[in-house]
Amino acid sequence: MVSYNKLNISEVDTQRRTFTVEDYEEMKDFYLHRTEQIHIVGEYAKKCVENYESALTYVNDYFTLDYEEFLARYFPRKKREIQRSITPKRFIEIIGGDLDTDQTQVINDNKSDKILVYAGPGSGKTKVLVHKIASLLLIEDIKPEQFLMLTFSKAAALEFKQRVRKLIPEYSGLININTFHGFCFQLLVSWVIFINLKMSLRIVSRL
Repeated sequence: MVSYNKLNISEVDTQRRTFTVEDYEEMKDFYLHRTEQIHIVGEYAKKCVENYESALTYVNDYFTLDYEEFLARYFPRKKREIQRSITPKRFIEIIGGDLDTDQTQVINDNKSDKILVYAGPGSGKTKVLVHKIASLLLIEDIKPEQFLMLTFSKAAALEFKQRVRKLIPEYSGLININTFHGFCFQLLVSWVIFINLKMSLRIVSRL
C-alpha cells in the first residue's frame, strides 16, 4: 500500500509580495514578545557576571511568576524599553540627547507615510535626517536594500554618507545615498541592455 500527502501547487503573479500593516498586526505580539525575551536573556547574562546567586533567583522567578509580575519586578517602568530591538544606550545615541522637541518628534514618528522637514539654514536638518535614517534602520526595521536617499549635490551626499558611517557604521555602504543625477545614471547603466542604449559616461543635464 502506498500513501502520500497531497501537495497543492498554485501559480502566483509575482514572488515579491507586498506586505501591509494588517499582515504585521497578526504577528505583532509574537515579535514584541521575542524582543522582550532577548532583553530578558541579556539581563540574565549580566546577573551571571555580577552575582550568580541573583541570576539563579532571576531564572526561578521567570519560570514561577506570572509573566507580567516578573516584568514588573525586574523591569519596572521599562516596558517600552525592552520592546525595542536595540539597547537603551544605542537608543539614546539615535534619538540624540541634544535634539529639541520638534526634531525628536520627527525621529519618533513611525506612522506617517510622508514627513516634510521644513526649516532654514543651520537649523539642524541634516542632523535630524541622519538620526531619522538610523531610526528607520535600527528601530523601525527598514531593510538597507529598501532604502534610498537622494540629494541635489555631491557634497550633500558625501556629508550624509560620512555622518551615517559615524552614527551607524554597521550599515556603512549598505544603503543607497546618491544625487538625483547619480541615481538616474545608475538606472541607465542597469537597464542599458534592455532599452537598447549605447554606453556613455556623459550625463545629460538638459533636454
